Amino acid sequence: AMARRNARNRQPSPSPPPLPRQHAPPDPDRDFPRLIIQFQGMHPPTFTGTESPTAVLEWIKELDKIFSVLSLTQPQRVSRAGFQMKMDASDWWIDYWALRPEAERNVLTWEHMKDIVRDKFLPQSFRDRMEQEFWHLQQGNASVDEYTRNFTRMSIFAGEMVNTDAKKARKYLKGLNQHIRELVGSHGAMPYADTVLRAQEVESCLIPIAPVHSYYHASQTTQTAPSLISQSPVIPQTSYQYPAPFSSAPPSS
Repeated sequence: AMARRNARNRQPSPSPPPLPRQHAPPDPDRDFPRLIIQFQGMHPPTFTGTESPTAVLEWIKELDKIFSVLSLTQPQRVSRAGFQMKMDASDWWIDYWALRPEAERNVLTWEHMKDIVRDKFLPQSFRDRMEQEFWHLQQGNASVDEYTRNFTRMSIFAGEMVNTDAKKARKYLKGLNQHIRELVGSHGAMPYADTVLRAQEVESCLIPIAPVHSYYHASQTTQTAPSLISQSPVIPQTSYQYPAPFSSAPPSS
């Protein structure tokens, strides 16, 4: 019995569980050649510096779309954007880059580069006009999505008007049509992204209703009026034109 106990005591203890495999973090420099191929496969636009102000904004927007799906670092984005500059724009960027100290070049981001490009190639008169248009921007007959696109496009010229998320949300809400604005605003203050989402949801719940006169006209000129009436369409109050209230005074003799 003593020998058996000693044998059990001499058995090796179970080995510890294996450590989980450590995956090396992605190496941006190693992946850069592959990302360049993907970048060029998306047919990024070029920029010569002689385009209209609208084309400058379009060039920036297209690169934004490409960068949103590629895992490029900020220096790589700046490098790719600079590579897409040709002719006058390329000459200007090469000179600008050469005059920057190395410490500044190392921290330059794509967002900052966009500001530099806009300052250089968008005339002050154009920026002033866009700022005024943004100040008076209203949804009007546009859909919420169209209004949002215009708001985004013009907001880059708004400066301190929308330099915080709260200011941006308030300005966006103010420009919505009244019936949408009131429903969205009833939820209280929200971040800008949530305000846009709520406006889209409200709009999707609104069903366009034919004017009252169209039903009246159909009942006078066609035989399908009873079926229209039987459907009991919901007509918004704003479709009616109510007469002025009757006066309580007796008619004059």
